[in-house]
Amino acid sequence: HLLCAYSQMVWYWDPEKERRFLEGVKRERRKALVAFCSPRPPTNEDLLEEIAALGTRVVHIEPYSVEMPGQSYVLPDYRLIGQMAVSRFLLSGYRQVRVVSMGGAPYERLLVQGVTEALADLAGRPMPPDSLVLPVLVRDAAEGQEAMHRFLGTITDPTALLCCSPSAAELVIRFAAEQGLDIPGKLGVAAVWHDDHTGSPTMDHLPVSHLDLVREALDAVTLPVWRGVRKLVKPAWICLGTIRKECVSR
Repeated sequence: HLLCAYSQMVWYWDPEKERRFLEGVKRERRKALVAFCSPRPPTNEDLLEEIAALGTRVVHIEPYSVEMPGQSYVLPDYRLIGQMAVSRFLLSGYRQVRVVSMGGAPYERLLVQGVTEALADLAGRPMPPDSLVLPVLVRDAAEGQEAMHRFLGTITDPTALLCCSPSAAELVIRFAAEQGLDIPGKLGVAAVWHDDHTGSPTMDHLPVSHLDLVREALDAVTLPVWRGVRKLVKPAWICLGTIRKECVSR
């Protein structure tokens, strides 16, 4: 069989370039496509449908929208990650919960959806996303860093932050130390850890391994009989001491 994998990361999403690539996949009748598609409009869902209809086995390994893809998928369950984080935060005695954004990719919106649902269900505190999500925090954007400094200065109740990337969590931890905030006492920090991040984790995290997702997708598309696959991969929680141990009686 022939296998063609297409992957793009947030800093160079390009729907037009993606479309030219997908047109080549369609034209050449490739055996399978493992897809990590652009969320920027216009999305190429129409072309993905045509490719799948011609017999190419299409499996998505990362969401390009908050809706499930029309084709097969093996996706991280980002909504469940958000729900799991809130459950852990509340059991550990944190009274406030926020999400630290990296720019609003589909996986972030799914995380926020999960956090919002869990806060409403478990704590009876529905929060609109504009109150729940803190400004984008990246290393080369001073505005987000200044906003984080201001937010940390307002903390009075024990607060937990779910960061959409480990680099954002690292900045939060550094800023908290500069402002004398106790981690994990007054401030808890956890992150979604994608396996493209270099270095070793230093905070509680929920790992997402695209390499493992690719392997699972390849196993699915190389089966003798193709029946499709629709799977959401459950997260794990890795404790490294930046979230308090559970202290609320069950």
